[in-house]
Amino acid sequence: MVETWQISYEELKQFITAHPSIEIDATSIVIPGDIRPGFYSLFDKVRAGFVKERFASQLEKSYVLSVAYSEAAKAAKEEMHLESIEIDASLNWFLLDPVNGLMRVIFDPLFELLKGKVDLEGFTRTGETAISESYKMLFREGYERWGSLALLNLLTPERLWAGKTQDFYTGPTMEGDIIGSNQGDFVPDVVESKKIVFDNLVRASFVVPNQLIYSGRTQAFVSLLLRWYLPRWKARLVSEKMDWIDLKQTYKDFGNANLWPDMMVHVTDENPDDLKMIADYYRLARPDVIIEFMEEDDWYDAKRVEDIVRHNRVLNPSLGSYVVSRVKVPPEAFKPQEASTVVLSSGTNPSEGMEGSLSPAETPIARALSLAELQDKIHVLDVGYDVTKLEPIVEAIVQATEKVKAEKPRGTQPTG
Repeated sequence: MVETWQISYEELKQFITAHPSIEIDATSIVIPGDIRPGFYSLFDKVRAGFVKERFASQLEKSYVLSVAYSEAAKAAKEEMHLESIEIDASLNWFLLDPVNGLMRVIFDPLFELLKGKVDLEGFTRTGETAISESYKMLFREGYERWGSLALLNLLTPERLWAGKTQDFYTGPTMEGDIIGSNQGDFVPDVVESKKIVFDNLVRASFVVPNQLIYSGRTQAFVSLLLRWYLPRWKARLVSEKMDWIDLKQTYKDFGNANLWPDMMVHVTDENPDDLKMIADYYRLARPDVIIEFMEEDDWYDAKRVEDIVRHNRVLNPSLGSYVVSRVKVPPEAFKPQEASTVVLSSGTNPSEGMEGSLSPAETPIARALSLAELQDKIHVLDVGYDVTKLEPIVEAIVQATEKVKAEKPRGTQPTG
């Protein structure tokens, strides 16, 4: 059966035939300016049709996300009088119009088809793979950013600060990346801002929050760090208000793979500069709360559950972990098997520490987490896009604030 996008493709080929000035061959593409709009109108019709016909269910979910993100972003801009919320261009296209965002990845494959380098079957196979991979990445990032903005709105932010970090990722190589022990510096102070920027950093001088706010809800400073990246420098001065985790010991105990949750939340009560750095090369501020965003329909398999438990074990957040699920999770899903244990194992590569690859006897850090401990430390929230269902996280942040305020202030300490 011929699909609609294939009919559109035939129309595109007929347009090319009717305009001999168009040259598309193995080495060049020439499309005169006067007929370029007509060409690309049909070219885009093919791409859009391909996405709509072969990814209908994904598009349905994507448009729901698009509306939810738009509402959360609008609320954040109005509440905080923001100039902008900056996200990666590919994600922005996807959230504004999922079809437009997804069809971009088959721009080159469609030209490969027109050049005769692949046939329809090859184009279909390549296109489906490219769109599937793009959708998975963009939908995940979109749900994370919706969750971040929704949580921010619940915290009733009154002021916003931005931290500074030096990004070392400049291309395929890490140019300018200096090993931490060779470079020490003071962490730049935070400055008030009217922009929220969601970076996709790989390596940088220090790990700093995505958002740092004064929360009217908690009457304290709250930082949200969405997605971990590698810090490369040593801070010469760190806040004593934070509980610092020795990263060298963490890597020794757990390996260097699969350590970090989707989001870390930190709280302080006196000075936003206490939260200007979340981590340097040697240490990480223990989070008060960690958050995992689960956007997939059937995310709650044994492997994903083990990942969540592992992250909680590695960071041991003072008020536990919260799983924000887009779908309703069956009560029995987030439980270990009849043995009521989840094995947490260390590993130095991504294949280790998964699916019970190491037993407790094989590594000193590995241990079994009882079902009771699991339920006490990790809280699964059936959120979907209902902002009010994030309230348990806000309540935990309020508890963290009360705990911080009960402690005696200490100030800062030099680290050499």
